[in-house]
Amino acid sequence: MTAAHLPDPALLLTPRELDIIARITRGNSNWEICEDLGISMNILQTHIRAAYLTMGVRSRSQAVMWALSHGIAPTS
Repeated sequence: MTAAHLPDPALLLTPRELDIIARITRGNSNWEICEDLGISMNILQTHIRAAYLTMGVRSRSQAVMWALSHGIAPTS
């Protein structure tokens, strides 16, 4: 399968992962995200790791750049 035929990785993220990545792009801290979503830090970190793996990134700054380049706008 060529790169042109691969699905957009943004479509492979779960709705929760998309929400979390959008919040990260907005500049929210992990603690703020946990509080807003009512989830534990361990659950949040699991979602972040899964999203990063799907996105092919290794850092928060890379995740933000990836999200913006794939049209994942920060949530308000």
